[in-house]
Amino acid sequence: MKTLFTLTCLLMSVITFAQKEQVTLKEMEYNDSVEVKESKPSSQATGLSVSTDDLKELRNLDWDLMLSAFESNDPDQEIEVSVEFKEKGTKSKTKTSKAISVAVTGKTAELDTLKKRLQKLTAKMVVSVEKWNK
Repeated sequence: MKTLFTLTCLLMSVITFAQKEQVTLKEMEYNDSVEVKESKPSSQATGLSVSTDDLKELRNLDWDLMLSAFESNDPDQEIEVSVEFKEKGTKSKTKTSKAISVAVTGKTAELDTLKKRLQKLTAKMVVSVEKWNK
C-alpha cells in the first residue's frame, strides 16, 4: 500500500510539472533569404477634422503638421480633411448661429495639392467670416 501511494504521488507530480504553457511573444516569418518580415498590423489615417471658434486660429493653421499624419499611408489611400468655423455663442436672444465648413478629399499621393486647396479654401472662409462680423 505504501508503494502504491508513493508511485501515485510521483506520477501526479510528473504529470503536473510536465505540462507547460506555450506563449508567443512575436510572430515572425523566416524564409531562405536573410530578410525577416514581422507580422504587424498597419494602421492608416483616413480623415482629419478641425473645428474652431477663433478667427486668429483659423488664419494660422499649421497644415504641414496636420497633414504629416497621412505621410505613412499608402499612396492610393483615400483621405478627407475638413475645416469648420463656428461663431462663439453670444448672449443675445437670437437662436441663430453662424457656421461654415469645407472638406477636401483626395489620395495620399496628392498631399501637396490638397494642402494648397485647403489653404485657399481657408483663406476664403476667413474673408467670409470677416464679412459676417461687419
